[in-house]
Amino acid sequence: MVPRMLPDAQERVNLLRLGVGTKKSQRRTGHHPRSHIKNVSKHYVPRSMKNFLQILPIALCGLAGTAFADDFKSMVITSGMLADLPPIHGDQFMVIRNFTQDDGSPRGVVTVTKPPNGGTSVNVLAAAVLDASPPDVINSEVIAGPADVSVTCGTTTGNCFISYRKDSN
Repeated sequence: MVPRMLPDAQERVNLLRLGVGTKKSQRRTGHHPRSHIKNVSKHYVPRSMKNFLQILPIALCGLAGTAFADDFKSMVITSGMLADLPPIHGDQFMVIRNFTQDDGSPRGVVTVTKPPNGGTSVNVLAAAVLDASPPDVINSEVIAGPADVSVTCGTTTGNCFISYRKDSN
């Protein structure tokens, strides 16, 4: 003789078999789904780490900008002074990107001399005046080595500004 279940118990067993009142994934396997498990690493990130991750891209862009911005050197030459730029050797060249001065009388000049015995000096670039009307064009100049380069600021009241880069062939 087979033991008989009470009608209430039998009904509960049938409901469990059919999966009524359970989730679909639980009906298939009989186990609870994993969605109820919290992923601690996904939800908890310290505030300092969030701040760091927000600042990191900006800092990387800033560092990259300063790494490439250091090629040209700049110099301010006071009125009436002479400044010598670094000598250019035989396998080098110098690019003068801009040469400007505050007012226009007389203009500053970039002078090149061939070493070692000096030879004659040649003016290769005149300063562009910032206050000129119509405005002066700011020219660039490439000087091949070997050469000695000097800059004279011709004005008696203002300053001159030059930016240059020395590089190898």
